[in-house]
Amino acid sequence: MALLDHVATYLKQELAALPATAGKAFESLQASKQRLEQSQDVIKDELTSAELENWECHRILADVAVLLQQGSSVRQNELDDLVTELQQWLSSQLAKSKNEAEDTRDGQTVAGIHVPTWDYLHGRYTRLETLQVLSIFLALLGKKPKSGGKKGKAITLSKEKIAEIQVLVSQAEEEIQDGVKKIKEGINAPGVLGKLVDLGLGRTVMGGSEEGNGDRDDHDTRALEQEIEELCDEASLESLCGRLKESWEDALDGVLAVRIKSFK
Repeated sequence: MALLDHVATYLKQELAALPATAGKAFESLQASKQRLEQSQDVIKDELTSAELENWECHRILADVAVLLQQGSSVRQNELDDLVTELQQWLSSQLAKSKNEAEDTRDGQTVAGIHVPTWDYLHGRYTRLETLQVLSIFLALLGKKPKSGGKKGKAITLSKEKIAEIQVLVSQAEEEIQDGVKKIKEGINAPGVLGKLVDLGLGRTVMGGSEEGNGDRDDHDTRALEQEIEELCDEASLESLCGRLKESWEDALDGVLAVRIKSFK
C-alpha cells in the first residue's frame, strides 16, 4: 500500500538524519494519510484480505510518524497508547501464524499435497513487508533522542519496551518462515512427483469404492484411466509435473529469502 511506502520512506530518512528529504517524505505521508481518512470505505473495498489485515498496523505507524515529527509538542502517553496497539496487532499476527502452521487446511492441496497459492504467498509477503517497516520504526525510536530545547523533552520509548516489540517482530518472522519451510518439506517428500503424475492420468491414488457400486465404479475408473493414457504421453506429463513442482519450490524460496533487516 502507498501509505506504508510513505511511512517507510519517512522513517528511513529520519533514521539517516536527512532533514531535507525527511521533510518532503513527511509531506507525502501526510497527504497519503489524509486521502485515506477521507475515503477509507472506498479504499478498503479495493484491498485484498491480506492487505486489510495489515492496514490497521499501517494506520498506527502513520500516526506514530506524525507524533515523531511533532516531537514534544504532544504528550508522551499518545505514543505509548499507539505502541500498545502495535503490540496487540503483532501478538494477534503471531498467534495467527502459529495457527496457520498447525492447520494443514491453510492454503490448497493437490493430490493430497499442501501447495502454495497466490493468496498464501501474497499474505506472507505482505506481512513480512509490514514487519520490515516495524523494524525501521523500532530502530528510530532506539536512537538517543535529541534535546528538546524550547520544545522540552522529546518523546521516546524505554529500551525495555523497544526490546519487547523487537522480540514480537522476530517471532512473527520466524513463524512465517517455519510455516513456509513446512510446506516446502511436504512438496519435496518422496513420491510427490508420482502422485502428481497419477492425478494427471486420472489414476486412483487410494482404493475403495462405495459399497454396492464397487465393481461398476472400478470399471468406469479404469476406462477413464485408459482414455487419458491414450491421449497423454506419460513422460511429457512427468516433465510438466516436475516443472510445476519446481515452480512451487521457487515461490516458497522467494518468501524464505525475505529476512527482516535490522537498522542501527
